[in-house]
Amino acid sequence: MANVCESCKTLERYEYWNEIPSEKQKFFKVMLGNFEHQLRIPRKFIKCFKGDLSSSCTLRGQSGHVWRVEIVETEEDVLFSDGWGNFVRDNGLMMGYFLVFCYAGDSSFEVSIFDTTGCEVEGSHFATNMNLSSRTCRSLLHYENGQSKGKSKVDEMTESKDRKERASTQEGFTSPMLYKKRGSSQGAQSKKFYISQRRKVTEKEKQCASNRAIKYKKHKSLRDNMIEIIMLPTHVYHGFHLTVPKEWAVEHMLPESHEGILRVPRVEKSWKVGCRWTPSQCQIIRGWSTFVLDNNLEERDVCVFELVQKGDSCIKRNPIFHVHIFRVVREVVPLTVSRRLV
Repeated sequence: MANVCESCKTLERYEYWNEIPSEKQKFFKVMLGNFEHQLRIPRKFIKCFKGDLSSSCTLRGQSGHVWRVEIVETEEDVLFSDGWGNFVRDNGLMMGYFLVFCYAGDSSFEVSIFDTTGCEVEGSHFATNMNLSSRTCRSLLHYENGQSKGKSKVDEMTESKDRKERASTQEGFTSPMLYKKRGSSQGAQSKKFYISQRRKVTEKEKQCASNRAIKYKKHKSLRDNMIEIIMLPTHVYHGFHLTVPKEWAVEHMLPESHEGILRVPRVEKSWKVGCRWTPSQCQIIRGWSTFVLDNNLEERDVCVFELVQKGDSCIKRNPIFHVHIFRVVREVVPLTVSRRLV
């Protein structure tokens, strides 16, 4: 290991905690002991951190969902307390798991979860904060793939694998991996996701977009018909499902799965989307990705949904929303499409 003199070590510590933006500062914790109910934030982090931590914070998982957690201070420590148990349960944390917390500003942390193999937990990208029974499957894929009714995607994958193995045997191959390596569409399928090419945005720009959206709502007389939603990665880069807060959806949207129409002011085109209810929330799924890509939405852009025509299932009238877009960065840079194996 390269030698570093004591004076430079002191200077490094100062530069890290005082000059490097707090949004780049991280700490990790290993799940040990009574981690299910409370988690101690490292004392050095609390002592040296120059950012603002309020009495509550938000933890954003890799799925894009957010958990609100209270922060309490004892004589010796600062702890994640009320709400932490929900994060543990929803993400299936177990003894020995390794969590990396990256401060994201506004008393918010982005959390990456690794298991005892040293690899990231796959399920952390599909964890949800929905208020579900402990016996209910908590993966977003359970609802996205319609497993709650009818044949599940796992069943379909199993049947597909069986078909492939039978086909490979008939063609003289004994291993399904050999069949997969032939490189045709009969092997692993790929699913699109998108990568932002936008320049790095500042916390001030993010807050400015939110403020403009809130200000716009305040100037409207029928502001109860409006709701602002901050775009998350699962809204605009992958997954492409938008959750509408339940309280607002119950009051302003049809109580059963239905179609809706999205329009952007001063744009002639309109977009038809599918709205569906899960046991605890309403989501916009089908058609949402087309709306996102056509309008170049990105993470932390704010969309204000204004209900201009209430739906009526009796006369088969779809609700119509005007979507007012408040961008973090005014310059539009097209996303880059990529693929991952599924």
